[in-house]
Amino acid sequence: MPKYKEEQESRYISRTVAILSELPEFCTVFYDKNQTTFLPKTQYDYMRAMRSFLTYQQQSHPYFNDRELADYTLDDLEHLTVKDANNFIEWLQQTMSVSSVKTRISCISSIFTFFARNGQLTGNPFLFANRPDQGTDVNNAMKNTNKEYLAGITEKVEKHKSTDKKIDTNIDTDLNADTNRNQTLSAKKKQFDDQYGLRDEIISQIVKETGIRISELAELNIQDFDLRNQRFYVYRTKQRSTWITMSEELTDLIKRYLEERSAYLFEKDAEAMFLVTIGRYKGARLGVRSIERIVSTIRKRQL
Repeated sequence: MPKYKEEQESRYISRTVAILSELPEFCTVFYDKNQTTFLPKTQYDYMRAMRSFLTYQQQSHPYFNDRELADYTLDDLEHLTVKDANNFIEWLQQTMSVSSVKTRISCISSIFTFFARNGQLTGNPFLFANRPDQGTDVNNAMKNTNKEYLAGITEKVEKHKSTDKKIDTNIDTDLNADTNRNQTLSAKKKQFDDQYGLRDEIISQIVKETGIRISELAELNIQDFDLRNQRFYVYRTKQRSTWITMSEELTDLIKRYLEERSAYLFEKDAEAMFLVTIGRYKGARLGVRSIERIVSTIRKRQL
């Protein structure tokens, strides 16, 4: 690993540890359980999001008033409702973009889901909360862009009535600027599409490199991967479960995938390694038939 990357990861680890010193013990449990699964930056994002959520509750929720964050327990989280989650989301939207709000919600929701699946919480208030709509944010940005664009053109026409050529030049410049803004607005969508191209590449590479069954691959969860030791765990019958090693190249691909995936978490099968990304089953675990189609398609392209 390059030295600069080691230094960067070390900084994220230090920041995360500092945040954990302020947070309840269950946050440390989550951090310890996922050290081999999430990259240091991802863990930092999770803990930072949880700190903002608990601080908000401390300042606004009667049950959490006049107590230190470190003193909260999982039992205390049971007092939170969907309404509390919605209030927090509305508060975030006052100062953050929709994409940033969605990322923060996903981080917090995943922590709730982690403990709910372990039987330590009875539910997750964010599962039924009102998630912000990315399209609304983009549409508003487009409307503002258009208003600015038209206002700018009007101002230039008034200012340069006597110089038609100069007006044309300014209009062309503004049109180019407007195009660049539109390209920026679509950057998130491109990142999302690229990410799930990466997902399919990893699926194909795992099958090719390890030879595991498609059904075994479909059942893989994020926590089955030990990226530090370049391996993942496969559960099989008759005491044949085992660790399977991966190449450094495949491990690096999975690190990239998990870091990008953290921004687009889906709650239906949040622990699953590979998820359906579109349609009515979006967020569900990717099934055997879907994986077979992915592998088959990539093989045909390579012929």
